Amino acid sequence: MACEIWLQILQKIDRDSEQLKRPKDCPADVYQLMQQCWAHRPQDRPNFSALKDFLREVKLCYSVQYLTFLTL
Repeated sequence: MACEIWLQILQKIDRDSEQLKRPKDCPADVYQLMQQCWAHRPQDRPNFSALKDFLREVKLCYSVQYLTFLTL
């Protein structure tokens, strides 16, 4: 059953160029990265080094924002 759902999602993305909607609590910059990862052409997708750098930066940014929030 779960496999069928994943296959349907992949078909929608590949055949119909559809993308999953942004999850409610997903930051816009993270969703933008997700969209880049779904690019049809592999050369248009970020490489693993770029992913690692971006996620490290996002983690740092949100950690600082969270710590700032805690000190308010």
